Amino acid sequence: MLDCIITHIGCIAVRRYIAKYAIGTVALIFVILFWIDGYLSNEYIYNIRIPDPELGKVVPFHVKNIFVYITEEQWNFIYWLKLAEFATGSVAISAAFVGKINESP
Repeated sequence: MLDCIITHIGCIAVRRYIAKYAIGTVALIFVILFWIDGYLSNEYIYNIRIPDPELGKVVPFHVKNIFVYITEEQWNFIYWLKLAEFATGSVAISAAFVGKINESP
C-alpha cells in the first residue's frame, strides 16, 4: 500500500514537471508567432494598394487601417500563422488556468 502511495506521489511530481515545461514551451511558441505576426504586419503596410495581377498581388488584406494587396501564398501563410497563434495561445492560457486550479488547496 505504501509503495502505491509513493509511486502515485512521484507520478504527480513528474506530471507537474512535464506540464510546467510544456506550458512554458507552448507560451514561448505563442510569443514567437505573435512577434512574427507583428513583424509581417509592419512589412505589409509597404505593399501596393492596388491589385497587380502581374505580380500575383490580388488578395486584399487589411492591416493597420489600410488595405494592401498580397499574393495567395502570403495569405495562406498568414492564415496558418493566425491559426497557430490562436491554438497555442488557447492551450497556454487553458493549461495555466487548469494548473492554477489544481494547485489551489
